[in-house]
Amino acid sequence: MTLTILAVLVGLQFCAGQLKPDEQDADPAAQLAQKVERYFGCADPAKRREIERQIEQIAAGDPQVVAEAVRQARLWSALGSGEGRFSLTLPSKRTIDVQYVVPDGYDPAAAHPLLVCLGSQNSSPAEVLERAEVVLGRPARLMVRVAPSRAVGGSFWMPPAESGDFPALLQALRRRFHVDTNRVYLFGSHVGADAAWHLAIAHPDLIAGVVALSGFPHMPYAEQVYPFLLADLRTVAVLSVWWLGDMATLSNRAMFVKAHNQAIVRLADMMSWPIVGVEVGDESEAASVIAEKAEATVFAHERPPPGSEVSHWFRYPGQGRCGWLRQARFQQPVWESTQLAILPGPATDADAFIAKVIKSKLAFLHGTISGQQINIDAQRCERIELLLTDGLIDFDQPISLICNGKKRYQGRVQKKISTMLQTAYQNWDFQRLVWAKLSFRIDSVARQQ
Repeated sequence: MTLTILAVLVGLQFCAGQLKPDEQDADPAAQLAQKVERYFGCADPAKRREIERQIEQIAAGDPQVVAEAVRQARLWSALGSGEGRFSLTLPSKRTIDVQYVVPDGYDPAAAHPLLVCLGSQNSSPAEVLERAEVVLGRPARLMVRVAPSRAVGGSFWMPPAESGDFPALLQALRRRFHVDTNRVYLFGSHVGADAAWHLAIAHPDLIAGVVALSGFPHMPYAEQVYPFLLADLRTVAVLSVWWLGDMATLSNRAMFVKAHNQAIVRLADMMSWPIVGVEVGDESEAASVIAEKAEATVFAHERPPPGSEVSHWFRYPGQGRCGWLRQARFQQPVWESTQLAILPGPATDADAFIAKVIKSKLAFLHGTISGQQINIDAQRCERIELLLTDGLIDFDQPISLICNGKKRYQGRVQKKISTMLQTAYQNWDFQRLVWAKLSFRIDSVARQQ
């Protein structure tokens, strides 16, 4: 019993960040590296706050010094090459299995691209992983590849409780593997391709690219909603592949896939969205064509840094993040109905009316930064957060924040080490560090956190 209590005390001291005897004479850079790694290895929020204070003291309050230590932190274990499996309980309380393949030469000290593979309900994760490798070839073999037992969050009509499952899955993967968060890709075939489309539209901030085989985004009134919902993909590279065939001979699903993809590609060409469509004969015969196209269009693309303008339409609370804007609290009620009938009047512009009705049921975030002025338009968002990364504003000068036509903040925004550490821990993203955070209710002034 005495030994057990002693072991617990030692563990608590380690989590709290107390220096061990051999650390007391270490140089500040080494101490800072040790403290940062302990911070991210500690699950207790109170203990992490204590380590935060020690990190600030060692770094003399310099956020840039801490940022460099965070980016260089060694937080992942060696796994070796080969396959593995683990289970994960999601925010919706569902438990899924995740099968993965680690590439040869996996180095936990280096960031690796991640490929999330999605298949149909009748495909096992092992079969989905194998198909991704066969279709995509060498580029896929160089990535960490994972296949969940079901496509979490990949439906326009899913229950609202499941809308946060995909971000939670990605966070769990980033904790287990050293992931290059700017190179996270989706691969899906058939129903899995439908899911990949939806996940990219719902979470464009998390995805660099998509390869979708014989799928399309199922949405109500596609002709009217594609022009604004697919605009969320303007920073995501998409390669969509469907099978050649005459409409008279295709199955119902293949016919819909072909028609929707042809319409999407035409729209993407007009809007200059990075969506490429390829029509092929047989999947096995076209594997080399698909692999070459994917490598050139999708896998060569990285998630860009947050730009001065961001915009996102979304349906559920768990989908409300785009660049430096986040919906922190959704305005109720959430649109949950699986049925929607819209009947425009005989003298009404049907397309405009249908689009207006659907937009009224969705949430929306749009933000622009021009110099030191920030303008936000928001719909169905009760609380909003601004997650300001380096380069978006001049932190030495005051900013002006206007939301829905009303001024919410005026003054300087201070870089905070605590904000940087807390958001990095929450998102497990060390390539897009948040220097400062402003939060406000849609009807009140903003406060810095």
